[in-house]
Amino acid sequence: MKKNFKETTVTILFLLLLFYFSATTIFSNHSEIQSVLSEKLLTVQDKIAAIDNIFNTKLTNFDNLLNLYSLTQKALNTSLYDDIEYGFIIRDNHDSLHFPYYVVDTKPCAEKTIRLYENLKELGTPFLYIQAPNKKLKNYTVYPVGGHNYSNEDADQFLEQLQQNNVPYLDLRKSIEQGQLDKSDLFYKTDHHWTTETAFYGYTKIAETLNQTFHLPLSEKYTNRQNYASVTYPHSFLGSLGRRIGKYAVGIDDYTFFYPKFETNYEIYFSPDPTTEPAFSGDFMTAIAKENLLSSTNIKDNKYASYFEYEYGNLVVKNKLADNHLKILMIKDSFSLPVAAFLSTAVEELHMIDLRYPGAPNPYEYAKGHHFDLVMVLYNTHVFDISNFHFINE
Repeated sequence: MKKNFKETTVTILFLLLLFYFSATTIFSNHSEIQSVLSEKLLTVQDKIAAIDNIFNTKLTNFDNLLNLYSLTQKALNTSLYDDIEYGFIIRDNHDSLHFPYYVVDTKPCAEKTIRLYENLKELGTPFLYIQAPNKKLKNYTVYPVGGHNYSNEDADQFLEQLQQNNVPYLDLRKSIEQGQLDKSDLFYKTDHHWTTETAFYGYTKIAETLNQTFHLPLSEKYTNRQNYASVTYPHSFLGSLGRRIGKYAVGIDDYTFFYPKFETNYEIYFSPDPTTEPAFSGDFMTAIAKENLLSSTNIKDNKYASYFEYEYGNLVVKNKLADNHLKILMIKDSFSLPVAAFLSTAVEELHMIDLRYPGAPNPYEYAKGHHFDLVMVLYNTHVFDISNFHFINE
């Protein structure tokens, strides 16, 4: 009885406040709404869509309403939060948020990867696919009834297809799940990305593979955690999931930034064109770290992007103090940002291609114009829908 009373009270309060925000939105935009309603050339459906767009884009105090929504749903112990794009956002048994994902056919993605591997093999260029981990952890994460995320199953299917065709890969999911890191700190609660600590651990496993399998010598100086300092910004980061449903759903994340203690000196270019001037230059904190994000007090600013800030279609990082002449191409998504920053300390040149962005070069054609010691791909487990899977600009 008490539970029903609580749920009814919370629902009524939320509806009253929703009515208030809706009324103020109508008042603030009454001229535009009136103009839509009086337009004789619009159909009823068009008018409804136009007014709906006004409410979606100009809702008064939208952030306050979103936070109110998360607060009321938290009071009701909600585990599936409504979301206009994904259908719902999942809150797991550890108060961490997840996107839902479905089972897909990974064969087209595998075929693209195999083709890239074979093309690079003809050039004599080694290739490595790296599978970033998923937030849904085996024997740890439990979803509520109705919640689903099958991206791990999709990744298993994809890697099996690579194995059948002898494509080298590194599955960081196994390394991280078997490692000594605290599972509660592997990912941000409000974001789908791994934490800086987890990304650094993943970087060390990549370095081990480069040394042992590809005989690319990376000095322990650049992979030893003791050679990196860190600074933590408490309760400073509301991630991609938290921003969709409000800050009270599971709270606000801390953000920790790693940076090298040793001397660094970089030149960073938007393309490999030798005639261009560097876009950024200086030490790690000047050229790679983004102080505007690190120092921001706005929790909605994306602190995860404090390495490089933007995900450029093509970026070339030249390490002027490198102790080797290694040249690596990384085909990347957002999971790669911190890993690329750490790897840049250990090699002379790191080229990055992000095929989600217009104008990004074709990886095979790009590799033909350079002599890379390795081409690697680092993707997360959410990419196996063929519309999201990028390797060749076709």
